[in-house]
Amino acid sequence: MNRNEKTILLFSGIAILFGAIFFFHSNQRFTLGKSSPTTSTDPYGLQDPSLKIPENVPVEEGRQVLNSDFEVDIEEVIEDYSEWSKYPPNSRPLRLTHVDVLNPRIIPVSIQEMPMIQKGEIKNSGYSCHLQPEYHTVTESMFLNIFLSCYQSNTDRKQKLKIDTTKIEGRAGKNRFYPPAVSGNDAGFEGDRIAKDLIYTFQFRPQLSDWGDMSLTVQFFIEGDPNKNKYSLTHHFFSSPVAPAKFTGKFFDRIDEGSLLVDVEVQVNEPGIYTIEANLMSENEEPIGYSRSDKKLTGGKQIITLQFFGKIIASSRESGPYKLTNVRGTLNTDVIQDDLLTKSPAEVDRILSKISDDRPKHKTIPYFEGTYTTEAYTLSEFSDKDYDSPEKRQRLADLKMLRK
Repeated sequence: MNRNEKTILLFSGIAILFGAIFFFHSNQRFTLGKSSPTTSTDPYGLQDPSLKIPENVPVEEGRQVLNSDFEVDIEEVIEDYSEWSKYPPNSRPLRLTHVDVLNPRIIPVSIQEMPMIQKGEIKNSGYSCHLQPEYHTVTESMFLNIFLSCYQSNTDRKQKLKIDTTKIEGRAGKNRFYPPAVSGNDAGFEGDRIAKDLIYTFQFRPQLSDWGDMSLTVQFFIEGDPNKNKYSLTHHFFSSPVAPAKFTGKFFDRIDEGSLLVDVEVQVNEPGIYTIEANLMSENEEPIGYSRSDKKLTGGKQIITLQFFGKIIASSRESGPYKLTNVRGTLNTDVIQDDLLTKSPAEVDRILSKISDDRPKHKTIPYFEGTYTTEAYTLSEFSDKDYDSPEKRQRLADLKMLRK
């Protein structure tokens, strides 16, 4: 490998690092409308705005001082929390701006300018490339297509490529593994949609053992490149090839205390703590709400109930029937489970000393591809009352104590 290639690969490695950071953050539970406690761009997201306040920091004249450069206004935090807590934590309004929730299967990738070395200096090659997985997760009975295309920068002129090498690396906790490499093609087979359209397709077919965070690295040449540089791109996806459960396609809906409840039937193959999520849309495909339920399930057919809080539907001004879309779910397989917190400190220490970080934190249920339509409901059947709970009242009381 010559010096130029080494330098190019070094910068590609930096891009890989930033891609990995983006990927692993993206795989955490998403936030509807991220905002700081003092800038309420969207007060109805999933993230409790008051949780950004650290414990045990000094308060001066109603302002909690974090450091010399940043302050949190307690009154604004209380106002933000009051707005946010009009709805339950797991049942939230859904808006057109919540693109990651409306289309939860895809993480869009930006086109990337490709560097080159010329006379020992790093320069823009004049080309930009794009490596985009079709979905961020591949599940049981599913193949994943990853698409590569390159352009002359600032144009839409695609370039013909010559694929040099590909490599897939998997990570499961601290363990590394290497599935068979995949070859790209632009010949209209193995997932390639249109032959000779200069979009190159790499199809990943997971083996049963390929469970973990995956990275695909492609090295290639751009045939029109006068400098004949070798370029490299990496992107990430998650592979969960063994289904812990499957959606049966059976749903039941009803109104309870002014809210819409939808029962989701799941055939559970692996008992454990599951998270089930779904979106609620109007009959005309307008977003209304998002719901999540976390529940410990045993084997066999089980029911998880999703609540769409009454105030969300009442505020939408949309009468039923409603459409349940993007039903999705995961099994928590983290080596540290929530029930560990119920044990004594000595028992926790003993368990932690024996834990080996040797597996991913979740398994993914195969996507439910369909849409469920509820009964026809009128707006008058839904309550417009704000959410209330002992936890909410206590949190407000705790925040108001910070005024002193």
